Amino acid sequence: MGTSSLFQLKVAVPKPKRNKVNHGIVRTSNKLVKGKVFQDEEGNYTVSIIDENNQDNSRILSFTERSFDLTNKLNVFSRTLDKYGRRNRYIRDALHAKYMPGSPEKYAPFAPKWIITGYIVRDNGIEKFDFNRLIGIDGYNMIITYPDEE
Repeated sequence: MGTSSLFQLKVAVPKPKRNKVNHGIVRTSNKLVKGKVFQDEEGNYTVSIIDENNQDNSRILSFTERSFDLTNKLNVFSRTLDKYGRRNRYIRDALHAKYMPGSPEKYAPFAPKWIITGYIVRDNGIEKFDFNRLIGIDGYNMIITYPDEE
């Protein structure tokens, strides 16, 4: 019997670390919350938090800056109305969503009257809403599918 059969050498390969930048954003909890999106006359977006009974609880928060990032968002909405008073929704394929995200000045990943999910966070000491996903338009039952995330 050789010495190599007595000792087993296991090498642990370290996993690569994600380069996730928070920029001063700290989650207040890991619970996803629902909210309804609103837009004022100046074009600023806010969200009204919806409680467990699907009622608005009059808690209104602004969005974090990273909520407007369009990378990997398959659904984007124009920030302005067309000549018929409608907001255009664009459904993109995964390739365009990843490599050609678009301009956050012209498009947003959510629109007024849409129900969304996200996290309540502290962004440099100010409580804000960090967008996660679309749920559907308020008043309609919709199913929005998402590709498997890696």
